[in-house]
Amino acid sequence: MVYQYRYKFYLNANHFVVIGGRKGAPHSHCFELTIEIASVAGHETVAFESIERAIDALLMPYQNNLLNDIEPFNDIVPTLENICAYFKDEISRILLEMNWVLMSIEVSETPSRSFVMTIDDIEFAKSELYKNNKIYYR
Repeated sequence: MVYQYRYKFYLNANHFVVIGGRKGAPHSHCFELTIEIASVAGHETVAFESIERAIDALLMPYQNNLLNDIEPFNDIVPTLENICAYFKDEISRILLEMNWVLMSIEVSETPSRSFVMTIDDIEFAKSELYKNNKIYYR
């Protein structure tokens, strides 16, 4: 049995994008990050707070700052897609260390505009937890 959970986190930050070589105006967002995670089968209790603390710690350096001034967004344009891809990789790494797998991430910059990345079967099959037979599908 796979236990799945959904978490929401909020990142208050500013950013600007560069389109056609032209720098846009800095503007703010309350980004909403929604993640779906799968746990190792057999969890009797879920350490919700430890997961929340780890993700909050990841987001902390970006809170109330201009993303363009902070790695990696000082080298890559912090578009919605790039923000989602970066946090997907970082959250995946954190969760794997805690024996969880990130199944999807959705980053919204407005209530009506989001970018979603899902972990497909190939990426999931490559995960260390799956290779080590610690996660089971039914």
